[in-house]
Amino acid sequence: MERVIFPAGIPRKQRTARPQPLKNVTWGSRFPKDPIPLWLLKKMAELHGVEPVLIVKDKVLKETDLAPSQGRLFLPPSQVLTKSFLNGVELAILDSHPVVGVGAAFIGINSQRFNLELRKWVNGLVLTIGWKQVIASKLYKVGDKYPLWCFRLRNEDNKLCFALVPESLEEEKWYEDAILLQALPQDHVHVCSPIPDEVKSLADVEEVASYFSDQ
Repeated sequence: MERVIFPAGIPRKQRTARPQPLKNVTWGSRFPKDPIPLWLLKKMAELHGVEPVLIVKDKVLKETDLAPSQGRLFLPPSQVLTKSFLNGVELAILDSHPVVGVGAAFIGINSQRFNLELRKWVNGLVLTIGWKQVIASKLYKVGDKYPLWCFRLRNEDNKLCFALVPESLEEEKWYEDAILLQALPQDHVHVCSPIPDEVKSLADVEEVASYFSDQ
């Protein structure tokens, strides 16, 4: 039988030749059950992001979304999966007046950061004030379809940060392996199960998952 070599730092009592499914895993109500895209996890790691929330599963960019004269990204109410990503203060601000918004950041598919506002108009939520700069960057075209995610910037007073997440070209099976190893950082996904003390960052998770990629 071939000897199994485990990455350094994994406690002996937690080692196993093959991953076993977790039992009684509970996902926090503010966290999506959908697998978090690898691209988004990496951006969160870079920006100290927490609390990822999937807002729109498939946001199709319309002509009006990319028209400089409009200057906004519209979030159709029928497609918004949840508003749980907003706290009480933010909800109160949005309800106060349509020209008053909540400051937020937006990360483009080229990792460029833009500053804009989330506002509540009569027909729904929009990302505006700064969206014209996103349009001018020509990162997107009419007909493009992306999932819209939001997370919070822990080092910036939990400021909202949005992203239209591109499909990753990298292998994402490591994500599932990390879940099975109970090794995914709690900052990224709220899983009520023990996590090795040695696993503190995304890099550590990738090191753990690399074992399975060699099998």
